[in-house]
Amino acid sequence: MACAEAIGRPTGANLGFVYVADSLAGDFSGIVAELRTRTGVDTWVGTVGIGVCATGMEYFAEPAVVAMVGTFPPASFRPFGAGAPPEGTSPFGIVHADPRQRDCIDAVGALAAATGGFLVGGLSSSRGTYHTIAGEDATGTISGVLFGEGVAVATGLSQGCSAIGRKRTVTSAQDTMILTIDGMPAVEALARDMAEAGITGEKGAADGLHVAFPIAGSDTGDFVVRNLMGVDPDTGAIAVAEHVSEGDVIQFCRRSAAAAREDLGRMLGGLARRASQPKGALYFTCLARGPNLFAERSEELRVIRDALGDVPLVGFFGNGEISGGRLYTYTGVLAVFL
Repeated sequence: MACAEAIGRPTGANLGFVYVADSLAGDFSGIVAELRTRTGVDTWVGTVGIGVCATGMEYFAEPAVVAMVGTFPPASFRPFGAGAPPEGTSPFGIVHADPRQRDCIDAVGALAAATGGFLVGGLSSSRGTYHTIAGEDATGTISGVLFGEGVAVATGLSQGCSAIGRKRTVTSAQDTMILTIDGMPAVEALARDMAEAGITGEKGAADGLHVAFPIAGSDTGDFVVRNLMGVDPDTGAIAVAEHVSEGDVIQFCRRSAAAAREDLGRMLGGLARRASQPKGALYFTCLARGPNLFAERSEELRVIRDALGDVPLVGFFGNGEISGGRLYTYTGVLAVFL
């Protein structure tokens, strides 16, 4: 296996991360066994993705395995998988969640609350077989690894959408239907914001429009994006992929390559100031990014490499991204070990 040969048998390495393209998921256990034998690293954490990431390179919808090992202080990390959730506090963790389990996001939030830690990661993605490893094969809703105080990490979140219009308040809603916004039919509020942004025509209306929910208390203007599922011209209601309540603050937004490039640069600039000598990195990015958003193959990963240098990096394209215990979409989440 090429990636195992590239890693070799580094002295002292005791934890590995592995991400496997879904076309090879059927041999996931065999791949991990081979990595253990060739590298001498027994403990591995990872999952399956339709695409996987390496330093400056993406492999999307093609057979590939990416792996990285590190040397961590003894007893500074705890893999967790099937069975009871881990006990005790932990300042930071890497989490892989199974999107087929309806409670996966609630489970991530519960783990963040129980450990008091900042969790990052992603929802596995596959066109067929799913598989996850966390020390041993993991079959639960979530799995991953928790780190102790002795592990220094910096993280960043990059959005793929830019806001249009202003923040507005939902004045009536029913489940996932927004009925009125700022006292007017929801469709009217959307039309006003589109007009102000110069978005016209049927194609423009359907091109990348989403609904953002700003995160209360965020000092960086952070928000989570949910799909705009449809509009009802008869009632003026809007359907979104999120439960909505009266009083929720929302903002319409638009997904675009330009917005993604700009925000990726902003995120990397901030990380560069906090992580001057990175030792390794993990990147969790959305299936809608990569070749589905950027013009050139591996552009997203090359931008990260140019900012961080030739730092070992692995990751995958997921069904959703996790940062701070929240589920995001259309984002890239970067964790850098210092």
